[in-house]
Amino acid sequence: MGIVIESVGIAKPWLLKGKTVNLSSKAATICIKKANVDPCSIDIIINSSVYKHKHIGEPALASMIQKEIGAN
Repeated sequence: MGIVIESVGIAKPWLLKGKTVNLSSKAATICIKKANVDPCSIDIIINSSVYKHKHIGEPALASMIQKEIGAN
């Protein structure tokens, strides 16, 4: 089984104020729009940020991004 990367999204923190989940969700939304796909059709989310705050770290952050963008 292989994975095809169809798009990449980046959110610049100095343009968007917010928490890491918000910035990551914005990057994911940009990526989804560029790839022209429905969030429900996404099989895997790869989040390449490094984050640990208030006992939340990877991969838990990816599941929070998944919820924010409406992916199943």
